[in-house]
Amino acid sequence: MILPILTDGAPILRKVATPVNIIEIAGPLIQGLVADMIDTMRAAHGIGLAAPQVGHGLRLVVMEKTTERDGFPLRVLINPVLAHVTSSITQTRIEGCLSVPEKLGEVTRPLGLRVQYLDEQGRTQQDQMSGLEAACLQHELDHLNGILFIDTAKKIRARKAVLSV
Repeated sequence: MILPILTDGAPILRKVATPVNIIEIAGPLIQGLVADMIDTMRAAHGIGLAAPQVGHGLRLVVMEKTTERDGFPLRVLINPVLAHVTSSITQTRIEGCLSVPEKLGEVTRPLGLRVQYLDEQGRTQQDQMSGLEAACLQHELDHLNGILFIDTAKKIRARKAVLSV
């Protein structure tokens, strides 16, 4: 099911999300929310979505980019924690957000990181990420901590509609 995506001004977007109880991970609430978040992210043509963006104050993220360039597989991260920044190199990217659809801005983030999280079966996982995938995760972790990209972005500007011919 496609869920409504909350936009800037919704109070839940400014609150720190609550960890998911490990007992609830296999239950219908969390499993249904994960499936709905994936459907919602894909329908909105996003590459990441955090539970607060769809009205659930839980530490839950879905991410996926299916194109070959900078692509990464579908990931479901429950209670994700940035375990270690693995690169002292930073990269500035133009970011947008499904919850701030009218703006873009330049955000500088570490190029590589290691993340620890629970998967959909409640098993502890640890993954290395770099490039766009690492930037996407950091953007979603910000959502879990009540931070929007416009809080740290430079050169914020209006997103212009792209006209197709």
